[in-house]
This record gives sequence, structure tokens and C-alpha cells, in this order.
Amino acid sequence: MKLILQLVLWVLIIFLGWKLYSSIIGPVEFNEKRDARYAKVIKNLKDVRAAELAHKEITGKFTGSFDSLVRFLDTAQFANVQRRDTSYADEKKNKAYGLDAKTGGYILEAVLLDTLGFTAVRDSIFGGTDRYKTMMNLPLQQEGITGIIELRVGEVIKNQGRKNEKAYSAFEARISKKIILEGLDKDLINQEEQVVSVELLTHLTQKINDTPELKNNFDDVVLIHCNDMATNVPKSLFDPQKAAEYLKFNSKILATDFIAFDTVHTQDIITVYTPYINVNNFFFDTYGSFSYYHATTKLLETILNSPSDINSPKVHVHVFKDSFTCIVSKNSKLQLCNTYSYKTPEDFIYYILFCYEQLGLKPETDTVTLSGAITKDDSLFALLFTYIRHIDFEPNNKGVDIKDTPKHEQFIISNI
Repeated sequence: MKLILQLVLWVLIIFLGWKLYSSIIGPVEFNEKRDARYAKVIKNLKDVRAAELAHKEITGKFTGSFDSLVRFLDTAQFANVQRRDTSYADEKKNKAYGLDAKTGGYILEAVLLDTLGFTAVRDSIFGGTDRYKTMMNLPLQQEGITGIIELRVGEVIKNQGRKNEKAYSAFEARISKKIILEGLDKDLINQEEQVVSVELLTHLTQKINDTPELKNNFDDVVLIHCNDMATNVPKSLFDPQKAAEYLKFNSKILATDFIAFDTVHTQDIITVYTPYINVNNFFFDTYGSFSYYHATTKLLETILNSPSDINSPKVHVHVFKDSFTCIVSKNSKLQLCNTYSYKTPEDFIYYILFCYEQLGLKPETDTVTLSGAITKDDSLFALLFTYIRHIDFEPNNKGVDIKDTPKHEQFIISNI
């Protein structure tokens, strides 16, 4: 009996040891295989990008068809151009000043471009190989995986409705992670596919499906990203090539994250942020062309460009579900803009009082103006009123009226 018990215990120990080893080595092996597959796919995606950029440079537009892209690469050529600077007499001006037309002192400068020859696009990009003919295929045949990269074209509009509105041609090449990771551990694949915006995307899809009006065709579609992955940079110090560098100091970002930035209208401020790419893709699929901004951009534009008492600071708190943005300005100049996460009313009031203390504001006299997801009946307001004596709700004077929604909750959408 004792021997049997010992054998059972040894089997149990070996089994638990194997489970422990698997729990450690499983994710490690998954990551190694994942990274190897991603590297292969990314190489193809880079080929697609290079081909599309060449197509845009020569034809003036992107293409949403691989057949068209391959035909283009079969025949297209880059011009080999030599630039020369030259100058010649400004005969008209010389004559006007009574000088000799040919030898007078006034000259004109010009740039001459000489075409020396042509180089096949496919040779320039692909080094004489024909891999461009298969760049749309997943390069995972050795793993037994087949698939085709999706290719689409459209427009992204920035600064919509303004004088500096501009439409950018765009293309998208994509493939599902689930296809790339086929055959690996399903639980780890599910973890890999999970992103912060999944629940938001599910909610958006359901909302559009349940609301017939949202299925209409619209002249303009604007998407506002509300997250805490944002920061503000003075325009004079901003370098677009280093956008991620500004953001990484107060947000956890990955090397693969897409970084976007907005200009705060009439202010020398840049909002740098990470948009939810899968939500952008969803809007692209649903509506085609659209423009997008970060909520902070719209808050700053509205608050800093609205009339205020030049002798008093303006404290504005816009409340979201689990966070709030506090903006403090004076004489239409920004003093503070920060987003704080909170779980309890105590967290909420702590951060607001901290802002008051750091900026030398007075809770007894300096008014805080509220907007967003807060009402007079909830615990946030009750605790805020205990410490801040003067509280206002932001009025909505833009004529926007969403049924069954208090006007101060419409603050961002009414100022798009």
C-alpha cells in the first residue's frame, strides 16, 4: 500500500512539474514562433508599402487591387533625374533700368532637371527579383498556413471644416493575427488578439446595428478618441519624427503603436496620442472617408478660445467613466492639462485638490466648471461640493441636442 502511495505521489509530482514547466515554456515558445511569423509577414507588408508608394509617386494615387499593382510593377519606370542650378540675364528688368538686356546686372536663377534615363521600378525596389508577384500571399507555407493580405484605399481628412482642411490619400494592407498564428495555443492566441479597444469596438458595432440613422450616408464623419494615452507639446518644440518620444514619458506604448497628433486650433499646442487603430479601421470599413481627433484637442480648442475673466483662472473638469481631464487656463493661456484615472470619489477629489494646490488656486473662490459624465445627484459632485464652493456646469450653446442627455454631457460632441 505504501509503495502504491509513493508511486502515485511520484506520478503527481511529475505531472505537476510538467504543468509548471509547460506554463513557463509554453508562452516562451509561443512568443518565439509568433515573432518569427510576424517578421515574415511584416517583410511582405513592407514590400506592399514600397510598391504602393511607388504607384502613388508615378500615377498620383494608390491602388486597392493587387492585380493592378503587379501590372504596374511589370512595366513602370522611375526617371533618373539630374538637377542643375543655372542663371541667366533678366532682360526685362535690365531694359527697365536702362541697362544692356544681355549683360546688365540683373539675373534670374533657375533649376534645370535633366532626365538621364529610366530604371524599372521592380528593379529599384525588389532588386531584380520577382517576389512582388507573391507579396500578397502569406509567406507561411512551411507552417501549413495560406492566406491573402487584404488591400484597400480611401481618404483620411484632417482639420475638417477649417481653412487648412486637407484630405490624405491612404491605403491599408492587413491580415488577421488569428490567421498568422494558426496552429498555436488557442488561449495564447486569444490573449494576443485582446486589445483595450475590443469592448469599445463591440459597443460601436452594436450601436450602429441598432440605430438605423447611423447607417445613412454622411457628408462628414468625425471620430473622437477618448483615452489617457495622450500628451501636449508646445508647437515650437514639436518634432513629428519624435512623436513617440513625447508620449512615452507618461503612457505605456509599444514600438508597434501608431502615433498621431493634432494641432489645437489658434493655439501653439500639439496633442500627441495613440488612437485605437481597430476603431479607425472599423470607421474606414463603415463610412469610408472620415477625420479623427483626440478629445483633449477639442477640449482645449473650446476652453482656450472661449471668453473668460482676464483676472480669474478658469478651471474646467471633463469627466469620463473612469477618468477625468483637468484643464486650467488664465487669460486664454494654458496652465495645466492632465488626465487622471480614478476608482472612487475620494480619488476624484484628491486629484482636483492637488491641482488647486499646485497652481495656488483657492477652493473658496475659484470656480470649477464641469462637463461630461457627472450630475448633481452622484457621489462625485457631492464630495466635490464639500471642498469647492463654486461649481458650474458647462452650458451647451451650439444648438446640439441629444435626446435624454444633459447638455453638459454633450460638451465635446457639440464643439466638433
